[in-house]
Amino acid sequence: MHFQLRPDLEKFLNDEVKRGKYGDANGVVNKALEVLKEQTEDVEDLRREAAIGIEQAERGEFVEFTAEDIKAEGRRLLAARAAGGRRPAKRA
Repeated sequence: MHFQLRPDLEKFLNDEVKRGKYGDANGVVNKALEVLKEQTEDVEDLRREAAIGIEQAERGEFVEFTAEDIKAEGRRLLAARAAGGRRPAKRA
């Protein structure tokens, strides 16, 4: 397989090899493609989850909340974590 990199990406690739994190250019390219694959899969997962949420909302299966509700829940979770490290039960 042959491909040509833009000069800035080629410099980045060579710098990564020089830093010693990767044995050669193949290692850098393989890692970059692994990260891209993970991100692509994550986006696909999020799209599936969003579609489920949209379908539920269209059926009226949702709970209304405000930004203040979200902040309060976050504070409650942080306080519980600080108090004992356990995650409290989720509120409905």
